[in-house]
Amino acid sequence: MNRISVILTSILLLPNLVFSQEFSCGTHFNEENLAHLKEVIKTIELPQGKDNGLNCVPIRYHVVRSDEGNSVVTQESILWSLTTMNRQFREAGLSFYLIEPPIFHDESAYLALSNTVTEDDIRALFDSPDNAVHFYVLDDLNGPGGFAYYPSPTAYSNAIFILSNSVAGSVGGTIDHELGHYFSLPHTFEGT
Repeated sequence: MNRISVILTSILLLPNLVFSQEFSCGTHFNEENLAHLKEVIKTIELPQGKDNGLNCVPIRYHVVRSDEGNSVVTQESILWSLTTMNRQFREAGLSFYLIEPPIFHDESAYLALSNTVTEDDIRALFDSPDNAVHFYVLDDLNGPGGFAYYPSPTAYSNAIFILSNSVAGSVGGTIDHELGHYFSLPHTFEGT
Protein backbone atom coordinates (compact mmCIF):
# COMPACT_ATOMS: atom_id res chain seq x y z
CA MET A 1 0.00 0.00 0.00
CA ASN A 2 1.35 3.41 -0.79
CA ARG A 3 1.89 6.39 1.49
CA ILE A 4 -1.36 8.20 0.63
CA SER A 5 -3.42 5.09 1.39
CA VAL A 6 -1.65 4.65 4.72
CA ILE A 7 -2.18 8.31 5.65
CA LEU A 8 -5.87 8.26 4.67
CA THR A 9 -6.39 4.99 6.55
CA SER A 10 -4.75 6.53 9.63
CA ILE A 11 -7.03 9.55 9.40
CA LEU A 12 -10.05 7.27 9.24
CA LEU A 13 -8.95 5.19 12.22
CA LEU A 14 -7.35 7.76 14.52
CA PRO A 15 -10.52 9.53 15.61
CA ASN A 16 -12.10 6.19 16.50
CA LEU A 17 -9.12 5.09 18.57
CA VAL A 18 -8.40 8.39 20.29
CA PHE A 19 -11.83 9.95 20.68
CA SER A 20 -13.99 6.79 20.75
CA GLN A 21 -16.45 8.26 18.29
CA GLU A 22 -19.66 8.93 20.14
CA PHE A 23 -21.93 8.27 17.16
CA SER A 24 -22.21 5.31 14.85
CA CYS A 25 -21.36 5.52 11.19
CA GLY A 26 -24.09 5.00 8.60
CA THR A 27 -21.82 4.43 5.60
CA HIS A 28 -22.25 0.97 4.07
CA PHE A 29 -19.60 -0.86 2.07
CA ASN A 30 -20.21 -3.64 -0.46
CA GLU A 31 -18.23 -5.77 -2.93
CA GLU A 32 -18.70 -3.19 -5.70
CA ASN A 33 -17.18 -0.51 -3.45
CA LEU A 34 -14.25 -2.81 -2.63
CA ALA A 35 -13.56 -3.52 -6.30
CA HIS A 36 -13.69 0.23 -7.07
CA LEU A 37 -11.36 0.97 -4.14
CA LYS A 38 -8.79 -1.54 -5.40
CA GLU A 39 -8.85 0.07 -8.87
CA VAL A 40 -8.49 3.59 -7.41
CA ILE A 41 -5.51 2.56 -5.26
CA LYS A 42 -3.73 1.19 -8.35
CA THR A 43 -3.95 4.61 -10.03
CA ILE A 44 -2.65 6.78 -7.17
CA GLU A 45 0.68 8.42 -7.87
CA LEU A 46 2.79 9.38 -4.88
CA PRO A 47 4.17 12.90 -4.69
CA GLN A 48 7.96 13.01 -4.43
CA GLY A 49 8.00 15.63 -1.68
CA LYS A 50 5.91 17.98 0.42
CA ASP A 51 6.60 20.92 -1.89
CA ASN A 52 4.66 19.41 -4.79
CA GLY A 53 1.56 21.31 -3.73
CA LEU A 54 -1.81 20.30 -2.41
CA ASN A 55 -4.89 19.00 -4.14
CA CYS A 56 -7.63 21.51 -3.38
CA VAL A 57 -11.09 20.14 -2.62
CA PRO A 58 -14.07 22.53 -2.79
CA ILE A 59 -16.63 22.18 0.03
CA ARG A 60 -20.19 23.48 0.35
CA TYR A 61 -21.98 23.43 3.70
CA HIS A 62 -25.79 23.18 3.71
CA VAL A 63 -27.15 23.68 7.23
CA VAL A 64 -30.77 23.09 8.22
CA ARG A 65 -31.82 25.22 11.19
CA SER A 66 -35.05 25.73 13.13
CA ASP A 67 -37.77 28.05 11.81
CA GLU A 68 -36.27 30.77 14.02
CA GLY A 69 -32.78 30.30 12.57
CA ASN A 70 -31.38 28.54 15.66
CA SER A 71 -28.61 25.96 15.38
CA VAL A 72 -25.45 24.95 17.20
CA VAL A 73 -23.73 25.33 13.81
CA THR A 74 -22.39 28.80 13.09
CA GLN A 75 -20.11 30.20 10.41
CA GLU A 76 -17.38 30.18 13.04
CA SER A 77 -17.84 26.46 13.83
CA ILE A 78 -17.82 25.67 10.10
CA LEU A 79 -14.52 27.53 9.69
CA TRP A 80 -13.14 25.67 12.70
CA SER A 81 -14.15 22.31 11.18
CA LEU A 82 -12.54 23.36 7.88
CA THR A 83 -9.32 24.21 9.72
CA THR A 84 -9.41 20.82 11.44
CA MET A 85 -9.95 19.01 8.12
CA ASN A 86 -7.00 20.83 6.57
CA ARG A 87 -4.77 19.95 9.50
CA GLN A 88 -5.81 16.27 9.42
CA PHE A 89 -5.48 15.78 5.65
CA ARG A 90 -2.43 17.96 4.88
CA GLU A 91 0.01 15.03 4.94
CA ALA A 92 -2.21 13.27 2.40
CA GLY A 93 -1.78 16.28 0.08
CA LEU A 94 -5.35 17.56 0.46
CA SER A 95 -6.59 21.04 1.25
CA PHE A 96 -10.26 21.96 1.65
CA TYR A 97 -11.83 25.34 0.95
CA LEU A 98 -15.32 26.79 0.99
CA ILE A 99 -16.55 27.38 -2.54
CA GLU A 100 -19.07 29.88 -1.10
CA PRO A 101 -20.33 30.93 2.33
CA PRO A 102 -22.37 28.29 4.19
CA ILE A 103 -25.99 28.07 3.08
CA PHE A 104 -28.57 28.04 5.88
CA HIS A 105 -32.16 26.85 5.46
CA ASP A 106 -34.55 27.75 8.27
CA GLU A 107 -37.29 25.14 8.36
CA SER A 108 -37.80 22.98 11.46
CA ALA A 109 -39.68 20.30 9.51
CA TYR A 110 -36.38 19.30 7.87
CA LEU A 111 -34.13 19.13 10.93
CA ALA A 112 -34.12 15.31 10.93
CA LEU A 113 -34.12 12.44 8.47
CA SER A 114 -37.10 10.17 9.05
CA ASN A 115 -39.67 8.07 7.24
CA THR A 116 -41.24 11.28 5.92
CA VAL A 117 -38.10 13.42 5.40
CA THR A 118 -35.58 11.76 3.09
CA GLU A 119 -32.10 12.58 1.77
CA ASP A 120 -33.71 13.65 -1.49
CA ASP A 121 -35.96 16.08 0.41
CA ILE A 122 -32.91 17.65 2.05
CA ARG A 123 -30.99 17.87 -1.24
CA ALA A 124 -34.02 19.56 -2.86
CA LEU A 125 -33.83 22.39 -0.31
CA PHE A 126 -30.46 23.46 -1.67
CA ASP A 127 -28.87 24.10 -5.03
CA SER A 128 -26.22 21.35 -5.15
CA PRO A 129 -24.11 21.55 -8.32
CA ASP A 130 -21.45 18.94 -9.08
CA ASN A 131 -18.52 21.28 -8.39
CA ALA A 132 -18.00 20.50 -4.69
CA VAL A 133 -18.32 18.01 -1.86
CA HIS A 134 -21.64 18.80 -0.18
CA PHE A 135 -21.97 18.61 3.61
CA TYR A 136 -25.62 18.40 4.64
CA VAL A 137 -25.89 19.27 8.32
CA LEU A 138 -28.97 18.23 10.32
CA ASP A 139 -29.86 17.76 13.98
CA ASP A 140 -30.82 14.08 13.55
CA LEU A 141 -29.85 11.51 10.91
CA ASN A 142 -32.21 8.83 12.23
CA GLY A 143 -29.45 6.82 13.87
CA PRO A 144 -25.89 7.40 12.69
CA GLY A 145 -23.66 10.35 13.51
CA GLY A 146 -22.82 10.72 9.85
CA PHE A 147 -22.62 8.93 6.55
CA ALA A 148 -20.99 9.43 3.19
CA TYR A 149 -21.18 7.94 -0.26
CA TYR A 150 -18.22 6.20 -1.81
CA PRO A 151 -17.04 7.79 -5.06
CA SER A 152 -18.98 6.91 -8.16
CA PRO A 153 -19.64 8.56 -11.50
CA THR A 154 -22.92 10.03 -10.23
CA ALA A 155 -23.30 13.43 -8.62
CA TYR A 156 -25.37 11.70 -5.94
CA SER A 157 -22.16 10.44 -4.34
CA ASN A 158 -20.88 13.98 -3.79
CA ALA A 159 -22.57 14.14 -0.39
CA ILE A 160 -21.75 13.74 3.26
CA PHE A 161 -24.56 13.90 5.82
CA ILE A 162 -23.41 14.96 9.27
CA LEU A 163 -24.95 15.78 12.64
CA SER A 164 -24.99 19.42 13.73
CA ASN A 165 -23.11 18.54 16.92
CA SER A 166 -20.32 16.96 14.85
CA VAL A 167 -19.67 20.30 13.15
CA ALA A 168 -20.07 22.46 16.24
CA GLY A 169 -17.74 20.32 18.34
CA SER A 170 -15.46 18.87 15.67
CA VAL A 171 -11.92 18.06 16.77
CA GLY A 172 -11.12 15.58 14.03
CA GLY A 173 -13.82 13.00 14.65
CA THR A 174 -16.94 12.32 12.63
CA ILE A 175 -16.23 14.73 9.76
CA ASP A 176 -12.75 13.32 9.13
CA HIS A 177 -14.13 9.79 9.45
CA GLU A 178 -16.82 10.41 6.82
CA LEU A 179 -14.34 12.18 4.53
CA GLY A 180 -12.29 8.98 4.67
CA HIS A 181 -15.29 7.13 3.24
CA TYR A 182 -15.78 9.84 0.63
CA PHE A 183 -12.18 9.15 -0.46
CA SER A 184 -12.94 5.39 -0.80
CA LEU A 185 -11.80 4.13 2.61
CA PRO A 186 -14.01 1.45 4.17
CA HIS A 187 -14.06 0.50 7.82
CA THR A 188 -11.15 -1.80 8.70
CA PHE A 189 -13.61 -4.58 9.57
CA GLU A 190 -15.12 -4.52 6.05
CA GLY A 191 -12.68 -6.76 4.20
CA THR A 192 -9.70 -4.52 3.46
